[in-house]
Amino acid sequence: MKGKELIVVDLNGDEIEIEDLAGAIEQADFCRAVAQEGPQNFGAVRLKYWEDLHGKLQKLKSVEDGKY
Repeated sequence: MKGKELIVVDLNGDEIEIEDLAGAIEQADFCRAVAQEGPQNFGAVRLKYWEDLHGKLQKLKSVEDGKY
């Protein structure tokens, strides 16, 4: 993260410090895919959370890479 601190709050309200942006993007992508597998009502909130987080992390990566 190039000396910057990034903290994400998960669905349980716990804070997670992200140190590896590429790894966090991969994890968010995986969790987004898993959330699509669950029952419709159960997975809807999780799917939205992971889709939003994945998109924001991708945007941050683009900014850091000078592409945005």
